[in-house]
Amino acid sequence: MRPKSWALALGAGTELAAAVLAGFGAGYWLDGRWRTGSWLTVTGAMAGMAFALYRLIRLSRIEPGGD
Repeated sequence: MRPKSWALALGAGTELAAAVLAGFGAGYWLDGRWRTGSWLTVTGAMAGMAFALYRLIRLSRIEPGGD
């Protein structure tokens, strides 16, 4: 069974936001734990964006089913 277009779009948006927030949160936590300023927060957010873009590209290759 193929996913519908709206389900793919909703899932992609949710996954994009979750990946960026998870990277940001992990970086923020590590910055507080290791007292490294804010560079791990920025790096974590960028890693989250990169992962989200990778997943978005993979998701875009799935052909949606009929409505």
